[in-house]
Amino acid sequence: MASDVLSSNSYGLATNTHWSGVSSVPICAFKSLLYCPGSRGFVYNPSAGLCIPLLWLQMGSGGATLGSADPLEWKVFVTNGLCRNGFEAYDYGSEGHFSCFKIITSSYEYSKATTECNALGGYLASVKTVDELNVVRGLAGSKDHWVGMDDLAKEGVHIWQEDGQRLTSEQQQTVFKPGEPNNYYGVEDCIHFRGSHQNLNDVHCWSTKRSVCESAPLTVTC
Repeated sequence: MASDVLSSNSYGLATNTHWSGVSSVPICAFKSLLYCPGSRGFVYNPSAGLCIPLLWLQMGSGGATLGSADPLEWKVFVTNGLCRNGFEAYDYGSEGHFSCFKIITSSYEYSKATTECNALGGYLASVKTVDELNVVRGLAGSKDHWVGMDDLAKEGVHIWQEDGQRLTSEQQQTVFKPGEPNNYYGVEDCIHFRGSHQNLNDVHCWSTKRSVCESAPLTVTC
């Protein structure tokens, strides 16, 4: 469980569930887990004794705001309960986006890596921004890992596994090694994180690599 200062507009709060007269962080945690067991954490204002469960961890996703309260008086406590099956939560970007990631350490071909990730309830990771690329860099280090994009259905049309969207020119310029994907020798249809360059690159799909698996955070109400 992590603690940090709560920005007044970065987190959504439970709209119908809160407690006043709460004397300590442990009591706030107990109430949140007891009455809202799927909550992703809680916020606590010790001077006011207010405790509110956290349901969302992304700007614009709804929930109450702190109003005119001084955000520096609030503390946010985030649990890792928003992920399942061994995935861990990572935040990225200036707007407090969260997603769940898991490294599959066994080396597989792209199709097998996809199957293994799907079996965990996820997909090979989407890496559409520098912020997401930085998460993958931290997870993968210097080792090559599969991510979730290929042009197997139609040559030159690269599709993200997550949502079926096409690679955009902005994404290509931002997260790929310059000049990639280039379908070298006409056999490179699958995308991986290339550890030696710390960017994305296309490669033949039958090579074996570790994988970065991703899943969406749980949606919780109470």
